[in-house]
Amino acid sequence: MARSAGIANHPMALETDQQPAGNVELSYCDPREKQTGLTLLELMVTLAIVAVLTSIAVPNYQFYIKRTRRADAMISLQRLANEQEQFYFDNNRYSNSLASINLNSTSPDGYYALSLASISNTFFIGRAIPVAASTQAGAGRFEIRSTGQKSWDPGEDGVYECEWGDALRGNDKC
Repeated sequence: MARSAGIANHPMALETDQQPAGNVELSYCDPREKQTGLTLLELMVTLAIVAVLTSIAVPNYQFYIKRTRRADAMISLQRLANEQEQFYFDNNRYSNSLASINLNSTSPDGYYALSLASISNTFFIGRAIPVAASTQAGAGRFEIRSTGQKSWDPGEDGVYECEWGDALRGNDKC
């Protein structure tokens, strides 16, 4: 039995009666050579690790985004209070509508609806309530009063028991 000329001296070469046709070179797998690449098991373990890390990271990321967007309400209410004070200075009373103090009914980023809740000539309450279809739904309602009191209702149940700072710190149990 004759061996192929290209691999005749290799211990893994097989003996055969047939000679390769033309310039065909026989190949072989040498177990002593280091193979490169990933096995299916290594790939599956890697994907499992990525899935676990993602399941931890995504909810935390969403919490921080919601907490950061609360500033949209605070900035809007502070502007509302400033505009109300200017209106009071000019007219000796507070405005009863957002339009008369040149404010939209939504915050600049659109996450909160603004309203004037309680109004008299000498007192007002401005509120920012999360827009139901936005990512801020459930992030709590904000309130500012003409006295300067700034409060937050984390449960959206009408009880404004927390301060704005609690909302920025993520302290929903204040």
